[in-house]
Amino acid sequence: MENVISICSFKLNDGILIEEWNNISKIIGERFKSVDGFISRDVAIDDDKNMRCIIKWENAQKRITFNNIFENQLFEKSMVDFKRIVDIKTWKEELLKII
Repeated sequence: MENVISICSFKLNDGILIEEWNNISKIIGERFKSVDGFISRDVAIDDDKNMRCIIKWENAQKRITFNNIFENQLFEKSMVDFKRIVDIKTWKEELLKII
């Protein structure tokens, strides 16, 4: 199976400081390390607070399996914080094969 990347784009809610995002993102990043199939995660932002989260996975099936456990106990608290600071209406995700 081929490695894949998940590219997620979203905006932060109005009034959210990048420092607040960084604190939550750090916790989420640490928790990803224990997820089966996870390889790496990078986050970027532009001047308009448009965020990109690029996550590399061993294969598409492991990414799909992760969707099923995303809000389990491992991520429950950080996902509450995530949903508070991210404008969920702006959330988009692409899953691409690495060639």
